[in-house]
Amino acid sequence: RSRHCTKCDARIMTETIEPLGHSYGDWQTKTAPTCTAEGEKVRVCNNDPSHVITETIAPLGHNYGSWQIKTPPTCTEEGVEERVCKNDANHTETRPMEKTSHRDTDGDGLCDTCRMEMDNGSHGTSNVCKYCGQIHPNTFVGRFIKFFHSIAYFFAHLFGKM
Repeated sequence: RSRHCTKCDARIMTETIEPLGHSYGDWQTKTAPTCTAEGEKVRVCNNDPSHVITETIAPLGHNYGSWQIKTPPTCTEEGVEERVCKNDANHTETRPMEKTSHRDTDGDGLCDTCRMEMDNGSHGTSNVCKYCGQIHPNTFVGRFIKFFHSIAYFFAHLFGKM
């Protein structure tokens, strides 16, 4: 810094002023990181806001919660379990659940879900067709198909086709 004469503009005094240096404020998040994308944070100099330090913030990664039953399994259908990322509820994982065994909780001899005939409280073989190996429901049509298969089996043996 210098002083000058107001009449002739001669330099009267010169003084050296040391630079202030940077005095950065606290880090501020500019862009928050996500599970898969980096974020960004900045610090601005308090003495000259045109001086900015920028750094990236590492992605958070997934942080999945515990598995929850989304669709319960039955004796006829697999179920589905799901877990949700705690960082972003739009990120989920699913996995299948094995079918359950047949159950007869009311004691009527039929599975409570699919109405298949039961044998001592567990999956019996009474509705598994011994001729085709398929399970036929305990309905008129299912019993008719089993009957038809038994007739076909009889005639096939009679005429030597089996």
